[in-house]
Amino acid sequence: MYILRVTLLKCEICGKEIFGSPTKIIIDTAELLVCKDCAKFGTIKKEEKQNKKVILKGFTQKERVQAKPLPFEDIDLVSDYHIRIKKKREKMGLSITQLAKIIKEKESWLRKIESGKVKPPLKVVRKIEKALDIKLLVSEPIEPSRPEIDKSKKALTLGDIIEFKKKR
Repeated sequence: MYILRVTLLKCEICGKEIFGSPTKIIIDTAELLVCKDCAKFGTIKKEEKQNKKVILKGFTQKERVQAKPLPFEDIDLVSDYHIRIKKKREKMGLSITQLAKIIKEKESWLRKIESGKVKPPLKVVRKIEKALDIKLLVSEPIEPSRPEIDKSKKALTLGDIIEFKKKR
């Protein structure tokens, strides 16, 4: 046997238990939940239906972050990329159609890349590199330009970096 405990609301004016739904009234600026007997002491507040938007939280797919080249590296495609691709593909025993399916690119597009007519974008080059396990990109580090620092000063100041305009 289960005992069901129900907490009933009590009238905020007289303190009696409220059976059913309470009445919301306004006395001066206070909103009170009261019984039907005490509802006459204030003005009954009408319930405003609010258009609530229900937001369902579910699975959201996060964007995949690709490895981006560092800003101080200049990445170039090797000049004989089309020859390397063709040799490696033939060595692996793949047809152009099979490679196109693996990297999810059009076969005609891959033929143009392999013939050297089209220079592929970085995204496609990375797919080909991964599928054929070859290096097609060459990175050359670029030395960042730094302002010359006077060795007599101990710390770099804002004045060392900013070029001032001369007044005319």
